[in-house]
Amino acid sequence: MYKDRLVCLREYLREQELDGVVVSKLENLHYFSGFTGDDSMLVIGMNTAQLVTDFRYVEQAAREAPDFKVKKQEKGLLKRVAEVINEDGLSRVGFEGGSLCYDWHRKIAGQLHDVDFTHSVSLDSLRQVKSQEELACIRRAMEIGDEAFEYILTYIRPGISELDVAAALENCMRQKGSQRPSFDTIVASGKRGSLPHGTATEKLINVGEFVTMDYGAVYKGYHSDMTRTVCMGRADEKQRHVYSTVLKAQELGVSLVQPGASGKEVDRLVRQQIAEAGYGRYF
Repeated sequence: MYKDRLVCLREYLREQELDGVVVSKLENLHYFSGFTGDDSMLVIGMNTAQLVTDFRYVEQAAREAPDFKVKKQEKGLLKRVAEVINEDGLSRVGFEGGSLCYDWHRKIAGQLHDVDFTHSVSLDSLRQVKSQEELACIRRAMEIGDEAFEYILTYIRPGISELDVAAALENCMRQKGSQRPSFDTIVASGKRGSLPHGTATEKLINVGEFVTMDYGAVYKGYHSDMTRTVCMGRADEKQRHVYSTVLKAQELGVSLVQPGASGKEVDRLVRQQIAEAGYGRYF
């Protein structure tokens, strides 16, 4: 799998007229090598594949990235990356402009010998088409989120805090195989539900409140993201109307998403339906 990804990457380098690239973005580092650690970089040439890391990850890197030669750094990551580029005899090397900060790029470039290190590239497009293995990981991450929601319906009750709910969600996902939360778990109850990114607080959940939960699992590096809103107790007429309005708008949006559709147009029509229901200003 990783060998095939390196083939695609090297074809991209040929198109860009480069003979090497420094991979610094963690998602891409994992995608091309299989290595799951941090504080590391890849230096990939047309015939070489090097993984630069420190003593903490040498054993792990050798196990997870067998297609790469592990280069241990002891005097600084950037210095060792520059040394590897020089040792490999690379002459035109790309870097991930959206990931490698200016200062780090300057420090690497300052230690290179007769190397053109001025070409910013984006490797994300190489990850856009998912393999069957990737799709299976994404589906499992989604299933873990679904299973956590089923559990939280039996756990959530008046008098517990938003933090309690967040912790229970995250613990359940861990038990189901999640490596970590996809992002800071959002639990927003009552008036706090108006906060699109209302991360969990010590606020207690009360009867009659909406509780919005936005969370996700990470399975083998692949993320899920789901939002669910429940009512604590029996929903009143207004709550049912608001909930139904959002649900219908979501269903409309799903029906409109298809190859060739404009995301902007889908968004406009969804917002329009909510506005026609009288809630446009609250979108």
